Amino acid sequence: MSSRLSSFLAGTRVLDLSRHLPGPLATLLLADMGAEVTKVESPEGDELRSIGPRDGDGRSIYFDAINAGKRSIRLDLKSDQGKTALRTLAADADVLIESFRPGVMTRLGLSAAALRAANPRLVYVAMSGYGQDGPPRRPRRQLSRRQRHPELVRGRREPELPVPAHRGLHGVDVRRLDDPGRIARPKP
Repeated sequence: MSSRLSSFLAGTRVLDLSRHLPGPLATLLLADMGAEVTKVESPEGDELRSIGPRDGDGRSIYFDAINAGKRSIRLDLKSDQGKTALRTLAADADVLIESFRPGVMTRLGLSAAALRAANPRLVYVAMSGYGQDGPPRRPRRQLSRRQRHPELVRGRREPELPVPAHRGLHGVDVRRLDDPGRIARPKP
């Protein structure tokens, strides 16, 4: 069954430079609404490819679920060739979503201003847990979100276990895992 939303964003080109869950989930929703999403991974591939349960082909079901309907490419953004390739992609994109630490894209010469110089209509979304500037932004060696906010990983407390139990994947993490038939492999 097709929804009117499945073609709502048809013709919209999205570059997904995000990792972990928030960005890939956001771009999954955009793909579900018809956007053409290109996932840009490091040369080693997205780290989510190595976690979670595996399907019969040995692929991470978690990675496939959160990246369903996306095309994947690998670029080394530290190399001139990788930067040039990303600039070319961004020149034709409508949206770019990234989740690097604050300042990384600027150091690479790929800031919002630099990419908008070639494509003024580009919507540039920088996602980070604590913003891009100001005191709460997350410096490289700062405590992880889990260490800083243990309530995020509190599960149940067993009387004999004084430490909060981590529940593993959260419900939103496995949105499509309950129906393997809906999992679409990312386009090569």
